[in-house]
Amino acid sequence: MYLGIDIGASFCKAVLVESGNEISKTFTAPMPNFLDRRPGSKLKREISIKKIIKVIVKVVRSVINGLHGEIDGIGITGQMHGILLVGESNQPLTDFISWQDERTIMPFPNGTNQSYLKFIKENLCEYRTLTGIDIRSGMLGPVLFWLKNNRELPNMRFVKASFLPDYIAALLTGTDPVCDPTNAAGSGVFDLQRGSWLDPYIRLTGISEDVLPRVVPSGTVVGETNRWTSQLIGIREGVPVFVSMGDYHAALFASALDAESLSFNIGTGAQVSILTKDPKYSADIETRPFFDGYSINCISGLPGGRAISLFADFIFSTVALFSSPPEKQDIILKLESLGLEQFDRTAVVCDPRFYNPRNETDANPGFFHLNDLNFNPVDLFYALLEGMLHQYFKAFGLICPYKKVDDFQIVLSGGVARKSMLLQKIMNSNYGLRFRLSGYAEEAAAGAALIAKKYH
Repeated sequence: MYLGIDIGASFCKAVLVESGNEISKTFTAPMPNFLDRRPGSKLKREISIKKIIKVIVKVVRSVINGLHGEIDGIGITGQMHGILLVGESNQPLTDFISWQDERTIMPFPNGTNQSYLKFIKENLCEYRTLTGIDIRSGMLGPVLFWLKNNRELPNMRFVKASFLPDYIAALLTGTDPVCDPTNAAGSGVFDLQRGSWLDPYIRLTGISEDVLPRVVPSGTVVGETNRWTSQLIGIREGVPVFVSMGDYHAALFASALDAESLSFNIGTGAQVSILTKDPKYSADIETRPFFDGYSINCISGLPGGRAISLFADFIFSTVALFSSPPEKQDIILKLESLGLEQFDRTAVVCDPRFYNPRNETDANPGFFHLNDLNFNPVDLFYALLEGMLHQYFKAFGLICPYKKVDDFQIVLSGGVARKSMLLQKIMNSNYGLRFRLSGYAEEAAAGAALIAKKYH
């Protein structure tokens, strides 16, 4: 039996995976809120590490309560970006600096009006094909640069930057934080082709490589649960704990993605991905490490649940002008139901890139081709889902320009993909696409447990 822990941005989840790969038990609890903003720190997004640990303890204790049988291994996943600083004996030196933190967009005091983030990006842009990913605020690379330049990087004998799930693995085992390539790649400053931290970043920032976590192969046992873990969480001593992995990678592993499949992972945002043993490195797509010698070529930052939520907010605020509106989730469910009941193609066209994290210059978000017959919530919602699919098809064309979508079986994963029957029907009826749903509802947590089982 294997325990999987997913330390997400909104929820912390734990699952127990049995020998037959079925989940026998799950438990979920909300993650703590950001710390209160202090004057002059409105761009900072930090969460109390003590409160995070308290939630993890609650989740794990709840899922193993009444356990029949031993836990053979523990897999951990979670937010791929964001960091905290750790001192000797795993003493936290900072709270968790979330991936949503924006302090790096503050002006960098070099007389050029550049932000810290822009300075890093412009000086490292030629190495984009080595790192495989765009540098964004909240990533380890720019956050460490900000901390160093604002004298918030402690001058101590031992200081280590750690990803959140790696810190939890270290805490459970009493070892120093390490990370695997899937998390290291999420820093924006990891050289995928050499398998090491990017030398130009170290030279540019003056940050010692000793501050960066040691990178170990995926599936490495970082240590075993100790007496402290046993007393705090209730798991016996001596259970192997595996190095954590990115939540995106864990979810894809749980969905059994293979080289013949195409992944549409649709949650708050969306990603389109394929597995390959011959990764493509270019400025247009992302390249990320995976398991078993595979890499991921993908495009992320695509419209997903956030765009749907924005549309539901519009309906909510409109209704609120005249009466008491229903819950936002009920609005989405009603639109889904009406869309399935009245299923028919609409002339409305939607560009759903209301949020454009990839800064695409051709983005022109909104609804088009409206007339007196289709200007209604159901047609608009239908067009929104079709517009999302068109963005996924466009992304696929960048990743695989010489293949067709229907050459692959599509694997749908993520909360939106799993719940939206209308989206699934549009894919099947309008485009004739073959797809299957991921076999697990709690994909990332299940993936962490399955990885632990694989490497045990």
